[in-house]
Amino acid sequence: MLITLRLRFHGDLLDPTAVTDLLKVTPNLAVAKGSVKSISNGAEIVEKTSRWEWYSEDISNLLSVDDHISRLGAQFFDVLSELRQIPNCEYAWIDLSMIHMSKSADSNISFLLNTTSVSIIGKIGIPLELSYYVLTEDAADVS
Repeated sequence: MLITLRLRFHGDLLDPTAVTDLLKVTPNLAVAKGSVKSISNGAEIVEKTSRWEWYSEDISNLLSVDDHISRLGAQFFDVLSELRQIPNCEYAWIDLSMIHMSKSADSNISFLLNTTSVSIIGKIGIPLELSYYVLTEDAADVS
C-alpha cells in the first residue's frame, strides 16, 4: 500500500517564505501566487494560489500510517502553536492518502490509528483529510 502524508497551507496572500521562517522547517513545496512555472510541453502555468507543503516521504513504501503521523509529530512538535497561526493562511490541513492495489474492485478497507497518532493529530489541531483509493490491476496497467 502506498501511503502519503502532507501538511498543507494554502492562501492567496500566504507568503511561503514567511511560513518557512515561522516553522523553521524546509518544505517540499513552496510556491507564491502568480509565480510562473514551465511544464514539459513548453507551456507556462501561473500559480493560482500560494502553497506551502511538507511531505512525509517513504520511498520504500514500508512505513505505516502511524509511522507517517509520528514523523509529522516529530517534525513539528516544537512549533505546534504556530501551526494554527500561519499568517494569511486560508486553508490548513493534514492530507493522508492511501492507495491500495487490488485484483478486483471489491475491497473492504480499514485501518487502525494507535492512541499516539490520535494524540498527535489532536495536538496539531487542524483538519485531517483521509483519502483511500483502490486501484485494480487493470487500472494500473497503462501499457
